[in-house]
Amino acid sequence: MKNHNKNSLLLIILISTIYCNQSNSNSNADAEVAVGKKVEIRLVDSLGTIYISVPSRFDTSFVWVSQSDCGKPCEVQKYRFQPKKLPVFKESGFYVMNAPKDSVDQFTISHPSYLYNRSDTIRDTYMHSRLKAEMEYNSGSFPMIFDTIQKIGNRYYSIFYLKKKAEVERKRVLAVTTIKGNEIRFQYELASKTGDTSSIDFFQNSMKYLETIEIKAGTLIIK
Repeated sequence: MKNHNKNSLLLIILISTIYCNQSNSNSNADAEVAVGKKVEIRLVDSLGTIYISVPSRFDTSFVWVSQSDCGKPCEVQKYRFQPKKLPVFKESGFYVMNAPKDSVDQFTISHPSYLYNRSDTIRDTYMHSRLKAEMEYNSGSFPMIFDTIQKIGNRYYSIFYLKKKAEVERKRVLAVTTIKGNEIRFQYELASKTGDTSSIDFFQNSMKYLETIEIKAGTLIIK
């Protein structure tokens, strides 16, 4: 009887140890997905301030204006985060030929340079339908895998997932909302050779970071 009790106790300890190890393993996996750093982005012309967590590997950031031959109404203000080990490319309406074909791992916030100062009165469903039609028309062979409207904080976002699989696999997760009637776009983009482990769980991880968005609207200064 004593041996039986001793064996039972050892079995209970063994099961408890396995359970704890599995729990720790799951916790570590969740922590790995959630690893990031909180950043603050002050938008131009006092449009507002954005707080968001981005991957810790994004150790460089820069800001520029993507210009256009039709002038300021078509220009886009961009704010980007990426690993500094990857090439820096500031796309512009004047040149796109040198855009990297792979080794792209970046998060970009963008909005028009020509700003409005008005209430956000456009219905979310209308904006979502318009954005979806626009992307389906312009994306060419870049298929849309998923789209939805999701509330993050106190704002609604149109969210789209696009994916193109070939020798180089390209993925994008785009979330769009408005501040004072101006569209603000948040886009995660990855381009890597097919089979690269960096593309695993790209959509899920991108969504986890997007769900940390906080926006503090400013007192917009129209120049």
